[in-house]
Amino acid sequence: TMLRELGEASCYQQHDTDGWRLRCNIIEPNAVMPDGTHALIVSALLVLEEWSCVDRVISAPPFIALWSRHQEMSMREGISWRDYAVPIDLRDSLVHEINQLAASEPPDYHPGSKDMVRDLVHPALYPYIRGVTAIACSPEGALTPEDMWGRRYEHSQYQWLPAQFEVSTDGQVRISSYINNLDPHKHAGLYEQLQALFAVFLPHFEAVYGYAKAVHFHEGGGPDYTTDLPKWPNEKCRGASLRGRSLQVITKIVDYELGEDDEYEGAWHVEGMSHENIVATGIYVLERGEGIEGGGLLFKRAFLSGEAAHVFSSVPQCRDSASEEIIATGLLPLGRLETPGQRLLVFPNSHVHKVQPMRCSASASGAGGRGGEDPAPSKQIRRIVVFFLVNPEREIYSTKHVPVPQQQMM
Repeated sequence: TMLRELGEASCYQQHDTDGWRLRCNIIEPNAVMPDGTHALIVSALLVLEEWSCVDRVISAPPFIALWSRHQEMSMREGISWRDYAVPIDLRDSLVHEINQLAASEPPDYHPGSKDMVRDLVHPALYPYIRGVTAIACSPEGALTPEDMWGRRYEHSQYQWLPAQFEVSTDGQVRISSYINNLDPHKHAGLYEQLQALFAVFLPHFEAVYGYAKAVHFHEGGGPDYTTDLPKWPNEKCRGASLRGRSLQVITKIVDYELGEDDEYEGAWHVEGMSHENIVATGIYVLERGEGIEGGGLLFKRAFLSGEAAHVFSSVPQCRDSASEEIIATGLLPLGRLETPGQRLLVFPNSHVHKVQPMRCSASASGAGGRGGEDPAPSKQIRRIVVFFLVNPEREIYSTKHVPVPQQQMM
């Protein structure tokens, strides 16, 4: 399975504070964090019963150091990734087709990015507008007031438009309606490459969608004190097949362009708004300039139902700073995943995430990102192709329902 456990379930049952203190103190500040350290930290913060003792343990310098390192450890929960999964000929074709796309369109930089994030294909352009956009037909199925994780729909008249991706029983993919903001006639070759790329993503989406269906998060309000502490979600996850059906997928293609003094950092967020029902995000790092540093992804998630019950019932009012941070935000830090070139990764939209600071090293500035092909050779480029998977059980307005909006695509 592509989903790997974070720690042993037995760590939840360990309440010997002397043992905890020993385990914390034997880990050297710069040593590799051993197996089970994540479970050690989480269970110490959430489930140890003798909190008067735990306060002393987790206030000790070794534990504070562990907590700091834990928040940026290489994380795995609910995430599936693989390096060099995309065949080299497919990658080269994607580079060629997207270079042609970039050369044919005037630059469109993301608002607030200081001209560092160029949107080549972005769903925010020409979205569906309720009461304004012409529609050929309406989605099937009953409307629901919240998304997969109980997040209430936001009051917005706008909605990103997915395309219909037809997935055969053997995993082949065909895009049957246009990708918003990407001319299917002018860029027919890119459509073919995106079909092939999504087929590579498919087993990763199936693994993560299985995780998303298996976990149950605390939905607010009073805790359920009868809920047993859950096992790690990965213990009960099974991949959920996405084959032999029509999927709704939103496509995004973005260039990060970094010069000598540029630094880009993202904000904590989930993808889309709740009424867009995105359940998983797939990212392929198509290109990454050798001089780019940083840019990893940090993740947090809400408490599972059982975790929330233990927090409400066990955490004292006078608590350590680490517990205070978790309780104040309602989010448990999961760690970091690096984003080297040619890495493919998929994560559930239950995970709040952000891009860590990304910059161009001084030695690389002026070297260019693609061997002189770029219109601005002083820039280092990180190019990503992104797929947002809409909940397969909830159809929303897609390009199947909405005629092509752009005059240039008529």
